[in-house]
Amino acid sequence: MPLPPPATFDEFMRLQHVGAINVTGADHSSWNGTYEVQPYKLTDDGLRVLGTAGWDHTIRYDEERVLRPLREMFENAGKQHDDATLLRYREALAIVYHENLHLLAGPGTEHADAEQDFRIAAVRALEEGVTESYGHETLNDYIDEFQLDRIAPGIKNVVSSSVYEKYTPAADTLAYELGGLDDADRFEMMRRLVVVNATGKWAVATGILADRYGLGDPRFVGERETAEHRIRNAMWNHFGTLPKLTVARHHVFSRSCAVGRDAFEAGRKIAGEYFTRTVSFGGLAAPGRGSSGWGAYGGRGTSPYSVTRQPGTPER
Repeated sequence: MPLPPPATFDEFMRLQHVGAINVTGADHSSWNGTYEVQPYKLTDDGLRVLGTAGWDHTIRYDEERVLRPLREMFENAGKQHDDATLLRYREALAIVYHENLHLLAGPGTEHADAEQDFRIAAVRALEEGVTESYGHETLNDYIDEFQLDRIAPGIKNVVSSSVYEKYTPAADTLAYELGGLDDADRFEMMRRLVVVNATGKWAVATGILADRYGLGDPRFVGERETAEHRIRNAMWNHFGTLPKLTVARHHVFSRSCAVGRDAFEAGRKIAGEYFTRTVSFGGLAAPGRGSSGWGAYGGRGTSPYSVTRQPGTPER
């Protein structure tokens, strides 16, 4: 639904989820319409949690770093600000967008359906990596949905930082590899992942590998569930290492990319076992890469990476 430009902080907060739905094309948001102040909490890395998407479908935001800057932004609508002020506003908006992306869900599902799986390290890593990468890359689209550059002129011209640097390169690499099998670029694959909950993200990933490697063959009908379970677990074994990744900071990007690639290859190896049997049936041609490639950003000319923010519930 087209959004009327919000004139007040309260109007914006009421519609915050609609902007995320419009940007992504998601089926719906699980947000219950309530937001609260985020209690003081630190991540495992000692960083302050600035927002959480609760399993009760309530969003919680830090007062000082999120709610207060946004109130100030609307109180000073249309005024010129220095870059430091615009950056505070932009980073507050990034957190709002991030938490609303967490609450997107596919047909017949809700955010809270993934609560049990979210205890698994690999599930948390992909959820945060996809959400952060896609959110960072499309923040200006979210701003455009509300015409917030009229409220804070120049807000699209300042550069905000990205976080979850352990997770985002792995998520992007996995999305690129999956897209190559499914004739989709990395950006489109990230969109497909972001519009479903944390459990659904892995269902999308395993489903692509299963389909591309012949598990849609009727002769596998009794094995498909077991096969997808094996493919998923093979990828989980790699993504699950990301939260405890301990390398020098300048090696984090390359190591995280390697984890994403290794996860894909592990899943593909399992899928390939079934594909070999499909060929023996007189079945499919060998799977090949699609037409997409690294650097195909769906019309966006810059890399999704920059660097600083926070890793229960999905949080920022």
